[in-house]
Formats: sequence, C-alpha cells, structure tokens
Amino acid sequence: MRRRAIDPLLALVLLSGGSFGTALGVWTFTLLRSLGQLDLLIAMSYVILLTTVGGLMFWRACARYCAPAAAVRSRRAGRAAMAGSMACR
Repeated sequence: MRRRAIDPLLALVLLSGGSFGTALGVWTFTLLRSLGQLDLLIAMSYVILLTTVGGLMFWRACARYCAPAAAVRSRRAGRAAMAGSMACR
C-alpha cells in the first residue's frame, strides 16, 4: 500500500474552494432571482458562450484558408496517408 498518496493541503484547497464557490453561486442566484434579473443573466451567458465558440471557429477557418499553400498541401497529404492506412474507409 502506498503511503502519503493524498496531498492534504491540495485536498483542503479544493474542498474550501468548492464550498466557497457553491455558497457564492447560491447567493448570487438567489439575489438575481429576487431582483428579477436571473433570466437576463442566463440569456447573456448563452450569447457570450455561443459568440465565443463561433468566433473561435471562424478564427480557425480563417487561419486555415489564409495559410500558405504548402502548409495546406502537407496537412492534406498527412490526412490522406492516415486515411489510406485505416481498415475501414
């Protein structure tokens, strides 16, 4: 049996951080519900999340299509070689 497998300081930090975060979240949720702003916060959170994901996808697409032709060819060749080696095409 391994000794000292659990780091007590790390466990304490994780436990206290989780407890504090949960209490803060419950307090914020209750406050926003009493002010009538909970639906607005949820809607804005979705807008921010989806805008971030869409922006990152757009950035990745722009980086791919604006890359030099040699880099695109080498990536495609690597994928074709990998796909050719697969048993099920």
